Amino acid sequence: KKMPSDCTLQFTKLEQRVNEWARTAIPGEDSKLRRGLWKELQYLKYDNAKEGQEDAVPAERIQAVQKLLEVPRPKAKMGILPVIRILATTCAFLLAWPFMMFIALLRPLHLLWRQVGCQPGKLPGDISQRWFGKYLLVVLGVEVIVRGTENLKGSLKGDPTVGLFQHTSNLDGIFLCSISPVTFKWIGKKSIYLVPFFGALALAFDSIIGIDRSNIQQAIKSLEKARKKVQETRRSIAISPEGTRSKSGQIQEFKKGAFHLALACKVPISPILSYGAYDLWPPGQAMPISGRVIAQFCPQIPPSEYVHLDHNELMEKVRRQMLDESEKYFPTNFSRELSPSFKIKHYFAIIFTFISFFWFYSSAWSLVRSLLW
Repeated sequence: KKMPSDCTLQFTKLEQRVNEWARTAIPGEDSKLRRGLWKELQYLKYDNAKEGQEDAVPAERIQAVQKLLEVPRPKAKMGILPVIRILATTCAFLLAWPFMMFIALLRPLHLLWRQVGCQPGKLPGDISQRWFGKYLLVVLGVEVIVRGTENLKGSLKGDPTVGLFQHTSNLDGIFLCSISPVTFKWIGKKSIYLVPFFGALALAFDSIIGIDRSNIQQAIKSLEKARKKVQETRRSIAISPEGTRSKSGQIQEFKKGAFHLALACKVPISPILSYGAYDLWPPGQAMPISGRVIAQFCPQIPPSEYVHLDHNELMEKVRRQMLDESEKYFPTNFSRELSPSFKIKHYFAIIFTFISFFWFYSSAWSLVRSLLW
């Protein structure tokens, strides 16, 4: 009888540990142990892929263990306050949209400001987007704690970087845009331009490079546009290596596009993790619930550590690092409850938004009526 391979033996041990953990785990709770077991499983999947067909662990067994480690999607509780929050967020968009579009008209002047030494992040368009993001987060009731900004090193002084962020929620782009000390241009799916108001802002500010994942040639053109942004205008680019939001709350398989871009740009890679965003706004949920999120900037990967690799090797290297750091940086005693000071800001922002919205649009309507009649 043939002895099982080392990979099969290791997987069997991991399978037993996961089953024991699952019997006592709190349903729906993310934890350092859950992330650690997920990391071990992903490492074994790499090893299993290198095994021969006879020695490999059956895919059904791997999927069964993986299912146990996925974070169940939380159920949002609808009440009066969440409905008020949704209305306030809609009013915030409608209130800020005319002002943001006016600032977008000044974008042609960015070239002049760059000529006189204005760095990315200090341009009017960058500043307005950052503060609009901060305002939206307060209205939504999402408090963000930032950690590890010292890991960005030269990027804090204006050197470009490729930011690879864990994508678990629609909140990711909003809070990274508002709290990141590095101002990013974003790569996202092309359909984002169709989102009312938001899509128009993205086009006006040229803040998102749309990528058509169903068309390889168009996707290559989009990545080339991103490369020029990095190398010619020294802008930093942010892209999700997973390609889409995680439906499990864990780090998923990576797509190749982000690593073709990194190898073409030859700038430091900045992995970015998030904790809590999936709980507040998972895929399939209409609007977020309030709570706290941690954004973790991990140590950069300098070009000297990856330029000799091909895109597949770089993809595995970065994913292993992010899996390690997802467990390593998991916050202890992390409360998702809003701090008292942020709660006051949140309630004040909602009241301010409703008052400002009705004042602005009633004044605008009165002006239109006086001009027409």
